[in-house]
Amino acid sequence: MASPKELRQVFSALLNVLVADALEDSYIQLRINCNKDVVEFEFKNQGFGIPDEQLQQYLEGQDSLESEAFQALRQARQQIKAWDGEFNADSMIGEGMSFSFSLKAFQLKND
Repeated sequence: MASPKELRQVFSALLNVLVADALEDSYIQLRINCNKDVVEFEFKNQGFGIPDEQLQQYLEGQDSLESEAFQALRQARQQIKAWDGEFNADSMIGEGMSFSFSLKAFQLKND
């Protein structure tokens, strides 16, 4: 289960990359959708973007990364996977980046 501190670190990692990539006077969009079983998060910017293959290599590769922002992004992806969540990332040059992930919803039991 995601702890509040770790979830803040994930949000921070995603937002740091999106803010750094964003065009001036553009937007960063955050959507949260919650249903009975799953909470879905989507982060998206209007930015410069990078080749999608490069983004996937940053996230999934084993090479060390010079960029602290992409190191944190890789760690965020690993943390989401450790919570049995699903993580997706996309980037297109001239359009920006998007990250989405879903986690099982926490249910309180009424006794």
